[in-house]
Amino acid sequence: VTLMVAENARFSSQIRECRRLVAEGAIGAVRLVQFQQEFPAAPDTWRTLESSNGGGVFIDGGIHKVHFMRYLLGEPDTVFAAQLPKAMDGHEGEDGMAVTMVWASGAVGVINHSWTAGQPRPSAVEVAGVKGRISFRSGSGSLTLDQEGTVQTLPVPPDYRGVPGMVREFRDSILEGRAPEVSGEEGLRDVELVFATYESARTGVAVTPKYS
Repeated sequence: VTLMVAENARFSSQIRECRRLVAEGAIGAVRLVQFQQEFPAAPDTWRTLESSNGGGVFIDGGIHKVHFMRYLLGEPDTVFAAQLPKAMDGHEGEDGMAVTMVWASGAVGVINHSWTAGQPRPSAVEVAGVKGRISFRSGSGSLTLDQEGTVQTLPVPPDYRGVPGMVREFRDSILEGRAPEVSGEEGLRDVELVFATYESARTGVAVTPKYS
């Protein structure tokens, strides 16, 4: 049986192009990665219950941002997190989380993921390196590449939130008899990092994630 986690964000054209640019050294060694989203979600039924959802907003939607951080830089060494004051009624879990991750290289990642009562703010990503910066807003169809002051807008193909690419990868992994790109192990690492985030938010101290 082939198991693949349905992590559509990994197949976003913007995210894949961002990773390619970083891997090719377009901005030099990464210093800071920021991923922010505030959205007026109104979940109902099981998603409002901590027992069935596994937590609140962070395990629900923030896990996509966790996966992006891992996809870009690998496993962070430490995590520090704090819940935001609640803005939503009738929701058991947290509705906002601010997270800082630190890698062995010294790179720092910051995630702000929250459901709010205000107007939606599209997901905004910035990756700063020693020689430049990559930035984009999810769904905008392009990335901005700033290389020491020379700024380019790089268009990317439509990706429909990464869903077609995700489904193709699942199909191809079955036809080719190989592990899919987002295996069960990959998904488990994401969840373990989310759990480390919750532990930090609960205890108020930085946590070293425990990976299987």
